[in-house]
Amino acid sequence: MTEAEQDLILFFKLYLLARRNMYIDYMRNAKILMRWFNFNVAGQILIDQAPVYCGHCFNEVGRTIGGGFSMSCSTCKQGNNMAYEIQQLSMHTGLNWYLCIYLMVRAVEEIYKCNNVHSFKSVIHH
Repeated sequence: MTEAEQDLILFFKLYLLARRNMYIDYMRNAKILMRWFNFNVAGQILIDQAPVYCGHCFNEVGRTIGGGFSMSCSTCKQGNNMAYEIQQLSMHTGLNWYLCIYLMVRAVEEIYKCNNVHSFKSVIHH
């Protein structure tokens, strides 16, 4: 993993952890967070195989090149607006859609690797 990829994954980790805290105005906070990162280095990132997560409960539902988010899963049976969020993040960061998805999936994966997954789940499920 390159330094550029690590930096942009950090952006998406911070975005995911903060988005439920201020869900009504999460994109305003994301725009503030974007100022701290250099998205011009994204060309150095190679998209690889990654998990597919449910966009609501973040359970892993499969794997594919570039990763992804499903509209729901058999566990939660809930819908989500992850496609809209990714579209907004793509527009504001200048990253292409597929790279936004890949980096967000990698961010979820990184959060799951830490020892405090329960705090991430409680943020997701309020």
